[in-house]
Amino acid sequence: MNVSALLPQLFVMATIKHTKTFQKPTCNSGDTFTGCNLTQAQMDTPICVGKTGLTFIRCNLINCIVPADSVVQDCNTAKKDFCTNEMPHLKGKLKSDCPENCKHRNSAEKQWVDIDKQELKAHVDANTEVTNSAPATRVVDEKDAYGLIRQQLQKQVYTYTSTVEGRR
Repeated sequence: MNVSALLPQLFVMATIKHTKTFQKPTCNSGDTFTGCNLTQAQMDTPICVGKTGLTFIRCNLINCIVPADSVVQDCNTAKKDFCTNEMPHLKGKLKSDCPENCKHRNSAEKQWVDIDKQELKAHVDANTEVTNSAPATRVVDEKDAYGLIRQQLQKQVYTYTSTVEGRR
């Protein structure tokens, strides 16, 4: 392999300035962002306000509004309406958290989803009292192609999907 052919790729990786989702990037006029994840939690969030001559190459610009004179090449510029039920780590980061019956919910019926032992333990520890909102759990025996039975842990929950409104 020709090492000199890799040098441009190494240089590009070293110029990444910002890869923190949901944080405003630090910008100076004339900056070039390559391969950066500048995704913002709220749709139509202005970034690099007041800066000029910016270039964005192969960046995630989801929910971002860049300055009007910016050059945008091969970037993801979709608008995404994030759901805090689908992505609990976003609770408190959006203008408001989604209620259980929000517009992102896939159906009126709860679905069974696979979970691991740690999630089951966390669920049991958090729900020592049975309530209507606590998901039900079960163990399901599944037989594989060789006739071996394995047990799968599941819980019953509503499923959600954040909506994407396309590229700009």
